[in-house]
Amino acid sequence: MSGTGDEKWASIPRLESLLDEKVVEQPANTDYRAFGIAGDEFMRHVAMLEVRLRTGNGHLFAYHLLGRVDRNLSHGIELIFGDAVVTLTGRNLSTLYTALRDQKVSWVQEADERIARLVPSGAPLVESVVVELNVRGR
Repeated sequence: MSGTGDEKWASIPRLESLLDEKVVEQPANTDYRAFGIAGDEFMRHVAMLEVRLRTGNGHLFAYHLLGRVDRNLSHGIELIFGDAVVTLTGRNLSTLYTALRDQKVSWVQEADERIARLVPSGAPLVESVVVELNVRGR
């Protein structure tokens, strides 16, 4: 045993060598999730639904204002919050519909085209989100 303690660090690459390595770019975010469901067994309902748009913008809607949820296989899922209408279109959204009914969805994420191409065909995908504010008479 030498007194320097450097031996134990000999097998760890130096920072300089790591920085010189070519970084392989990963394809677009393959960890995309279309929505998040409250996981706490004690949380019976979520207070608000966060709608995340592909632009980075978003909206929060209070579940207590959710008056109706319509599911149309050709038009998607339509959520009516007072005078706001949120339309979600995509594929494999049955679980999302059920979780919305139970007020368990904490957020919904719209995918951009690049990510949408990478989402496996059997996975939930929100392809489009349309938010209409100040809508009356629906």
